[in-house]
Amino acid sequence: MRSTRLCLLLCSAVSYLFLASPLMAMGPARADDDVAFTTIDKGSSSGIGHYDCNYTGENLVIRNHSSFESFWSNHKGNLDPQPPVPTNISWDSQMVLVGILGTYISCCDSYITFVRAQTDGEALYAYIEKYFVPGHIPQNDAMSNPFHIIALDSSPNVVFVEVPPPEESADSQEPILLEILVWVGLPIILIVIAVLAIRRRLRGPASGT
Repeated sequence: MRSTRLCLLLCSAVSYLFLASPLMAMGPARADDDVAFTTIDKGSSSGIGHYDCNYTGENLVIRNHSSFESFWSNHKGNLDPQPPVPTNISWDSQMVLVGILGTYISCCDSYITFVRAQTDGEALYAYIEKYFVPGHIPQNDAMSNPFHIIALDSSPNVVFVEVPPPEESADSQEPILLEILVWVGLPIILIVIAVLAIRRRLRGPASGT
């Protein structure tokens, strides 16, 4: 009985390590609150980097009207006449986030969009979805430079988090499920093997007498 209890305790400790390790690796849980945002402008052709075939895009944080005016002049520099600078931004309490994908010769296949914004009280996390077809260069397609510009409550720290498109998200869940099965199944198998070994050992002397 004593050896059985020790083995069960050992198995429990092994199980805890296997189950807790992946959770600890993920870091502490963060209680995020969603932050509403408003789209200021969105389209397929920003003037920033539009004529540069090597432009790979960028994410920007704009915190005041003068900086936004300068950005807007470049952003709409490929249009004549240029549309007026938006005035529906409360700079005292808001900021602007910009996502630009980069130049691609795939007019209708590329896009970029902010899908969610959250805050943990210390930083704002802006989740941005990007999509383009590598190597897709149709003869008749025009150069595109997709963008998304949003306004939302200001935060001193901004973290841009790139998320995969929906069709890629479904495929990416398979490795996660496999990892969960491994971490959960392995300790259970170890426990079963240990229990069977103990029962066999306890029965050994009895069968010999």
